[in-house]
Amino acid sequence: MVFQYFISLGTKAANESVWLTKNAETCIVNKSFELQKYAVPSNNNWACACDDLRPKTIACDDGSESESQDFSEMMAVFNANANDLFEQQKPMADSLFGTCLNMRDTLFNGEIIPDSCRREEILTNRNILSLRYASGSYTDACDEFEKRIDSLYRTDSLDEATRYCILQRFPNVAHNEKPRMAPMVLNPIVKSLRCKSGNVYYTDEYKLFLQELGIKDDTDSLEVYNAAKNNSLQLLENQFNACIDGYGNNGIIWDAVWTKVNTGFDNGTGTSGKWFYVTDSADGGKSHIEWNNGYVVKDWNDPNALDTLLRNDRQLIGSAYFVKTSIRTPFVNLGFWLAGEDGKGGHDAVDITDKEGICLDFDLSSTGFTSTGYTEVYLQLDLSDSLSAAINFDLFSARLRPTYSTVLKCYVWEDFRQSGWGKKMELKEALKHVTGIKFHFEYTGQDESVVDFSIKQIAFKNPYML
Repeated sequence: MVFQYFISLGTKAANESVWLTKNAETCIVNKSFELQKYAVPSNNNWACACDDLRPKTIACDDGSESESQDFSEMMAVFNANANDLFEQQKPMADSLFGTCLNMRDTLFNGEIIPDSCRREEILTNRNILSLRYASGSYTDACDEFEKRIDSLYRTDSLDEATRYCILQRFPNVAHNEKPRMAPMVLNPIVKSLRCKSGNVYYTDEYKLFLQELGIKDDTDSLEVYNAAKNNSLQLLENQFNACIDGYGNNGIIWDAVWTKVNTGFDNGTGTSGKWFYVTDSADGGKSHIEWNNGYVVKDWNDPNALDTLLRNDRQLIGSAYFVKTSIRTPFVNLGFWLAGEDGKGGHDAVDITDKEGICLDFDLSSTGFTSTGYTEVYLQLDLSDSLSAAINFDLFSARLRPTYSTVLKCYVWEDFRQSGWGKKMELKEALKHVTGIKFHFEYTGQDESVVDFSIKQIAFKNPYML
């Protein structure tokens, strides 16, 4: 009963045109939902009529019906108890309704709106794209910015940072996609107030918002659209410049936008970060990697060897095939050089002790035992030829377990260990003489096998990576 009573108070206020603020209206609705639990008495000390079934009517000899005395007495008790309960709860409903009536509207900054006015319209976000007539401006801004980027991309003298940001932050150049915009954090403001006089006024904070945007008349569709488009262009420009300024500072050394790995260890030859590919062919094997969509790498010495593949896939997608031959353990190596060529047919070694480890964003299909053999994939620290030979090529390796989906996983240097068949070397010493990092695929068995993989990102581990 108290629920129905509370609803009637709201209906009466509406019929009498009582001036209610938005907060008051919201409060009344919310409190009515809270009072629904009182719609049916729940006091277990007295029975509800429907819980105590008794004959409601009795039939008389003359064919007429009358209410039974038992039912009449029961309902009398029920109604008396319900009325008593209502009288107990009625002050609560009156108090709640009074509290709601006295609620005043506020701006989102906490400023109280005068009693004579109430919130009329709210702008869901303090963002120019939330304005009427701004629709389509961001898409048009993207199209215009795309033309700028596309013309820039065709410039042969681009530095690495600019090229990286074109392909990473604005991939539409290669993939016909719209630039990604930073997630929007909502910051609503009260746009207008309606007062008892019936007039509607813009709030000071909305006027200030328009002033900051340089908009004099928000009803001028062309003015609003142009301002929104220019604002979006500026945001895109800021994102692009921020990407260039921050290039190389996030630990990421390869992000699948082009072939070269930005190792940070180039020896001045410009040959660092090149990928290399070694198979068991020198031993008579036929193991190999087949790239997605039949892509063929014509020259691994080409610094842009994988660019076309990466522009299509934005990741290295391939399959390592192990073909049955006389080789006991077929293998394939895929890696990159850290410092570059030394001018003597080899590659300079670098000290990576100050790095905590390496992180991969990758996907790896099932490895381990099969019905015919055993497949394993390792991440290995490649050393100079002479040092590798000195330890019988027992390189420090971290085993990569199957992921079945793309994951980001980090490996600290302590995860890298020798297998034990070669000469023992201390890890801290090995870290001072690393020439490259490679993925080592191998198979031990009597049949053929295949491992599917994809690599999206490589980074040196920093304290913020797990």
